[in-house]
Amino acid sequence: MSEDVTESWLTDTLRLARRLPTEVAPGILADRFRGILGWSEASGNDAPWIVFDGPSAVGKDTQIGLITDWLESSGLTVRLVSGTGGSTTLGPLMGTLITRNAALPGTSRWVADYRIKAAAWAALRGHEPARRKADIVLSNRGPLSQLVYSAVAGRLDLLTDRDALATAGAAIRANDLHLLLSCPDADVVERAGRRTAAGEKNPRDVDSPRFVSAANRAYHELAARLPWVRTVEVASDREANFASVKRVIIDAVDPCLGERERTERDGDAA
Repeated sequence: MSEDVTESWLTDTLRLARRLPTEVAPGILADRFRGILGWSEASGNDAPWIVFDGPSAVGKDTQIGLITDWLESSGLTVRLVSGTGGSTTLGPLMGTLITRNAALPGTSRWVADYRIKAAAWAALRGHEPARRKADIVLSNRGPLSQLVYSAVAGRLDLLTDRDALATAGAAIRANDLHLLLSCPDADVVERAGRRTAAGEKNPRDVDSPRFVSAANRAYHELAARLPWVRTVEVASDREANFASVKRVIIDAVDPCLGERERTERDGDAA
């Protein structure tokens, strides 16, 4: 985290996250994040972002790994981030703010939580410096998950709040692709339980059957209303899921990827 981050900066940022009107809070908070990190407006390269959303254990990490290998084999430079700035200098700052916000009393906690995450995305999507070196950026979670998790955890009315929905789409660019990986509740719960039993992850409330069911309903409700979300149904076969995700990426991001793959496949066959 930046050495310029002081106790007063953290306190003021959390106060603003709780008190500002929803429609202006993310923009003001994002400006604060950019200022404290020394990030300036991006110029030149504006790489498309492919954002993988969906409930825990739906297969986002697996598909991101497969898609990364495929894109890099096509000669593209890929940059990986998380929806709140993981792998960037923004990540530790977000972790501190979200942890401190959770410890503060008051009914505005979940609204503030969502505003902090939405502002992080706006700052990350528009100004994070390292992305300018990439051809494509892959993100594990983004505005869709930020809204779902804040809503299901504490404030379900966020799902129908017009300002909140507008905030979720404010940083979306025309050449971005937001994928909702979707599968039935029972499958997600079973996968999460299997990973927990194997020691791959710690038990969490967000992996409980109740939370998974509510999150899945929220994801699908929002996906039907937000024009920038594409839903991809996934099953137990990761290669079949990879093929489905890849087709959507080829159609939405760069048809040349499909032509290149067909050329390589024909060459191998010859």
